[in-house]
Amino acid sequence: MDKIVLQETDRAVLDVLQLTLTEAGFEVYSTNRLSPDFLGIIAEKQPHVVVLDYKLNGQEAVHMCQEIRNRFPQLPVIALSCNYNIDQQYQQQGFDDYIRKPFDIDLLVRIIRKHIPPLVAQS
Repeated sequence: MDKIVLQETDRAVLDVLQLTLTEAGFEVYSTNRLSPDFLGIIAEKQPHVVVLDYKLNGQEAVHMCQEIRNRFPQLPVIALSCNYNIDQQYQQQGFDDYIRKPFDIDLLVRIIRKHIPPLVAQS
């Protein structure tokens, strides 16, 4: 099963994402904060994709994205944001892709699946 580590600060949005992605066939580990052990969670869960809440100025998510890149260089990291210009910022900040809030569920699933290697998706 394809695994996702999902971080979203808004508990209601987190619950919707957890339910939606689980129903789409993903194994989802979700949290509402970037705790000091977030990299340990990634190491333990070994996800195929990480989705980070890119809120406000995005500095916390950008820092975590850089930390993930340093420790897990092949792991795709997707920004989840309501920033109007996330489509221009995500690559500059080191993210592989972005999902704009509010999100279309089908688009959300397509973007995540796009970053899961085909051999992994088939197993």
